[in-house]
Amino acid sequence: MEIQRIVRYTLSLALTAVFLLHVADVVHIPILTSLENQAYDSRLKITLPEQVDRQVVIIDIDEKSLDEIGQWPWNRNVLAKINDALFDYYQIKVIGYDIVFADEGAKLLDKMAMNVDNKGSEFRVDYLY
Repeated sequence: MEIQRIVRYTLSLALTAVFLLHVADVVHIPILTSLENQAYDSRLKITLPEQVDRQVVIIDIDEKSLDEIGQWPWNRNVLAKINDALFDYYQIKVIGYDIVFADEGAKLLDKMAMNVDNKGSEFRVDYLY
């Protein structure tokens, strides 16, 4: 009976060690990665909202745009035209970027923040340095 307990604890410890090594990216086990990805996908599908929120829109730069305008990074004038269209034509309230702007771009954003009218519009720049 004592040997069974030792074997059980040893196997449990070995299995736990394998999982920890996989999570720590020390040992790569493809089947565990596949199972983890499938579990993540299932969790997302289960927690998806029933309706789409029409107030939030994500705009993605696709291959067609890259073919027409050119490779990234685009000229800031192109981004300014996109902003104008979004605010003037589509009447958006807020825009957020997931883009790294170079130092000159950060200075330009600071300058824009200083020149925003005070008619209720808000301009906020969050830097992640």
